Amino acid sequence: MLKSVIAVLIYLFLASGVVADSSKVEVIVNRQVSIEALALRDLRAIYSMKKRFWQDNQPITVYVLPNDANEHRLFSKKRLNVFPSQLESIWYRQVYTGTGSAPVTLSSIEEMIERVAETPGAIGYLGNENLEKIKNNENIKILNIN
Repeated sequence: MLKSVIAVLIYLFLASGVVADSSKVEVIVNRQVSIEALALRDLRAIYSMKKRFWQDNQPITVYVLPNDANEHRLFSKKRLNVFPSQLESIWYRQVYTGTGSAPVTLSSIEEMIERVAETPGAIGYLGNENLEKIKNNENIKILNIN
């Protein structure tokens, strides 16, 4: 009986790891972006539209999915540690006051891939379940966030 309980607990533990991995969101950039890693504070500055240029002075084009998209919610919560509504509030305030702009909202994962691939300096994100779609795309790379 104890062996059965332990086996079930091990299975649940391993299964929960798989679920957690499938809910992970990766940051993608156009291949022309010269960096391979980005600090979390810089990622937050980019998505709050405060950091507008890469280190080589190339303009950053920020792409997002709609607030109700699962990938956007996961990206906001798991990568930026904010709620989507908090991000949106920052963008609205900057647009309203004339001090900045909002990111470009795309309608689908396919459009995210296409636009990041074709726009030098672009940044976006994809859920792990969609990473296979960029596997052979030589115009996109995944950034390490630390």
